[in-house]
Amino acid sequence: MKLFGAFWVSFFLGGVCFASDCPFETVSECKIWEIKPAIRETGASQNYAPSSARINKIIERSRAGNSITSDNEDTQPLIEIYKALLSVSHTCCHYGMVSRLRGLGYSSEKVYEIMADDANLHQSSERCLMVTDKELDETYSDTNIANAISETRDACLCNQKNYLLALLSPFQQIADSSENFTVDPLDWQYTDGLNRTVLVSINRDVGTVLGQMSNCQN
Repeated sequence: MKLFGAFWVSFFLGGVCFASDCPFETVSECKIWEIKPAIRETGASQNYAPSSARINKIIERSRAGNSITSDNEDTQPLIEIYKALLSVSHTCCHYGMVSRLRGLGYSSEKVYEIMADDANLHQSSERCLMVTDKELDETYSDTNIANAISETRDACLCNQKNYLLALLSPFQQIADSSENFTVDPLDWQYTDGLNRTVLVSINRDVGTVLGQMSNCQN
């Protein structure tokens, strides 16, 4: 697998006139409500890949049976890669879910209610790339909502497969060199949009994303 090269993801919107039934409160959200956001890979350089020296240090540490922690300096590039993954997940999942729920015929008020409940309880609109079908089935009693999230996730993953594989390739490189790394949680905390502290296992999430992309047809 090739190491991550000079790519970045940018999200862009065209000029639109938004309808009065937009359930959101800001102009920017209503613009996105009216159109399907596009994700574009460009040649601008934003290289998150760790240097070979840092990768080798992580491999050596992992092979020795030492836990890889998020507070270690050599691990910081992996944290930045995960932040980039979260950014893709948040943008694609949130607006993809809104679009699909609207397509199912839910009213603006109902879509707003579903998205608000999700933000408060489940965070699928932030993290759908890291959520499995089993978890969706256990979380949502409404099959239509679970399917909307699943379809959004699959579209996000498969449409951006090449970018995500390149982005996450340092994780794969380290895992290929140390079996210990795949079972190391690499725990990390971040603050979500509602100012809550969220504890995640980066390796668990990355493994889930890579595994689910293997189902893409292209």
